[in-house]
Amino acid sequence: MVNHQLFLYSTFSMIILFICWSWTTASELEQIINNNDNTNKSKIKVDVYYETLCPDSIQFLLRQLVPNYDRIKDKADLRLYPFGKAQFFESGNSYEFYCQHGPKECRGNMIHCCVLHQNSYDVSLPFIKCMEKELYGLRRPDVDFVAQKCANWTNIDWKHVDDCTTTNLGKQLLVDAGRKTKAVKPKITFIPTIILDEKYSERIQDQALYGDFVKLIENHYNKKNEHETK
Repeated sequence: MVNHQLFLYSTFSMIILFICWSWTTASELEQIINNNDNTNKSKIKVDVYYETLCPDSIQFLLRQLVPNYDRIKDKADLRLYPFGKAQFFESGNSYEFYCQHGPKECRGNMIHCCVLHQNSYDVSLPFIKCMEKELYGLRRPDVDFVAQKCANWTNIDWKHVDDCTTTNLGKQLLVDAGRKTKAVKPKITFIPTIILDEKYSERIQDQALYGDFVKLIENHYNKKNEHETK
């Protein structure tokens, strides 16, 4: 009787283990298939032109881009350009910058350039979210105070960022963002501007700012890859 019970218990245990193994294997196989499927598809180029103190830019970053990044990052080749309607001029061996919302915005734009240059978007976007949230509103605190606070909160080396902003590297990164912004055709007149696959459209712009941003990316991603497979 005891041997019979042990046999039944062992058999039942083996069945449970087999079922668990099968579920795990199926889940892993599905993940592998999904990953391979995404690997074979072309991402949508998503270019975002913005300013760090622009209210419309802040709203887009906080309400559309950052909260939905995890849902679109496998489909989107994201590039952020923090420059907007600023201007830059050569001054000797260096550059001078003039920004729509004043010197604080130039400083904020350069900080974003350095953070984006030094980190992945997975690391940079939480920092940008923190900084933009702190800077939004009529009473704007010191940009460096906010940036250092957000760097500490997101485990970014603030000294590394600050060193970038006080050298020619930071200035060159901001100039590069400016040149990319000014090269857009037709000329950018509204900030932020969101461009998919290097083509501007008012419909895309409005949907990105005020509509379903995730659905916009998914629709263009699917259409692009349907076209490429035909």
